[in-house]
This record gives sequence, C-alpha cells and structure tokens, in this order.
Amino acid sequence: MPSNSYRSVRAPEFLDALAAHAAQELAHAGVDPATAVELGQRIATRIAQLYGGTWLRVPTGTWNGGGLCFDLSRRDLAIYRAFDGRNRDQVLRDFDISESYLYRIIKRVRELSRSAPGLVARRGLASNAAPDPKPAELTPSRRAV
Repeated sequence: MPSNSYRSVRAPEFLDALAAHAAQELAHAGVDPATAVELGQRIATRIAQLYGGTWLRVPTGTWNGGGLCFDLSRRDLAIYRAFDGRNRDQVLRDFDISESYLYRIIKRVRELSRSAPGLVARRGLASNAAPDPKPAELTPSRRAV
C-alpha cells in the first residue's frame, strides 16, 4: 500500500512501473497479454514524450466508482455546489473551512471545468455550477478582530 510520504523515483523506474501496471490492467480487462505489454510500453513512451524533462509530482488518487478522483474530492464538489457567490459566510460555517480555502476550491473547480469540461460535466457540475461572482464578491471581507 503506498504511503503518503514523499518518495523519490527515478524516471526509468517510473516508466517501467507505468508500462507494467498499464499492461496488467489491460490484460485484466481482457486484452491479449502480448498486446497488453506492447500497449503498456507505448503508453509509458507517450507519457515520457509528453512530460519528459518536467518535475512531476503524482498525487494519490481514489477510485470513486466512475473514475479516478485526483483533483476534486466529494467534499470539494459539495462546497462548490453550495456556494452561489452570495452565501460565503454560510458555506464557511456549514463546512467549517476558511475563506481562503473556499476560494481555492472555487478556483480549482473553475480551472478544471475549463481544462477538462467532460470531467466536470460527468461529475454533475455543469448544471449545478455557481455563476462566476463579480470581482467585488470575491474580495475577502474585513472581519473585526
């Protein structure tokens, strides 16, 4: 079981493991084992071509029955759905989060909806998405100390 601690892996080890795991999953899905190995190697090669030379941190993901959930947790989705741009204080109380965390969630969901609209639509955000608040509504309030 992978731990959440930092672990450094060299690129060749990572790509070998990626190819092997991809082949294993493909074979498990019914692909001929020889074809699965070839496809696993092609997948690893393509990842190397796309991301070679970049510093990459691979997040831990969770299976939610419909796909891997790397970017958005169910809680973050609930927070996004609850926020309508005018109910900030209520959302902060309901979910016991800070104002800065609320706006990080809103920003992340919006960025994801622009970069991967299919993923966002599959998660049911397209119809429930809060309208973009006006810039003044995004300005943090000044709380009395």
